[in-house]
Amino acid sequence: MIGGRNKKSWRYVVGIITLILILVFFRINFLESAVHVVAKPIMKGGQMIASPFSGFTSYFKSKKSLDEKNRELEEKIEEQSIRMLSLDLLENENEELRTLLGFSDTDSNNKTAAVISRPPRSPYDTLVIDLGKDDVSIAQKVYTKGILIGDIVQVHSSTAVVQLLSTSGNKFPIKIGGDVETEAQGQGGGRFVSVLPKDVEVEVGDTISQPGQSRSFALVSRIETSDVDSFQGIFFNFPFNLSEIEFVEIR
Repeated sequence: MIGGRNKKSWRYVVGIITLILILVFFRINFLESAVHVVAKPIMKGGQMIASPFSGFTSYFKSKKSLDEKNRELEEKIEEQSIRMLSLDLLENENEELRTLLGFSDTDSNNKTAAVISRPPRSPYDTLVIDLGKDDVSIAQKVYTKGILIGDIVQVHSSTAVVQLLSTSGNKFPIKIGGDVETEAQGQGGGRFVSVLPKDVEVEVGDTISQPGQSRSFALVSRIETSDVDSFQGIFFNFPFNLSEIEFVEIR
């Protein structure tokens, strides 16, 4: 009987162990299935949620690229505007400079030149300008502030030499006070003298003009006479300092 009981006990033990193993096996499979069942809609939901955001991401990337291109275009437009404004300013400055210096636009052949050497650096009352043989020729008249100041006497490849009216010994016709026609002689350094009979009425401050010019270019600054001389010396100067001439006009 004892042996029969032992056999039954072992059967019970084996049966219980087998049942436990079966339950454990099915429980694991069940849990895995349950996890997948629960996780599947969550994962699908995550994909559905992420999908619109991926579209937004692409949108923002495209918008950022477009904004950068727009910014580049705006910068280029601004640069062009600045360049156009600079050109307008330069044009206006040039026009104001020509007006200030008395330059005329009535003749398209007129040329403006910069002075690169002037008294006392240039000798004998001369100016050196930055136009050469391709632009100017000998004997052309040179003006500044609308005043005739000399003639071109030498022309080189890229420069020319202007001899000023005030060159010592140079003579040219003038009018004093609008009706007294006489001759002036250069004394150097922008200074002139005219010799007239004493009986010709001239006063300090009378205007000096050049034939063919409507405007005066100087005023009588001094008159010298002597008891033993029947003549009077009329002195005047250019109304500007020769060392300050920066631009001239060639006509």
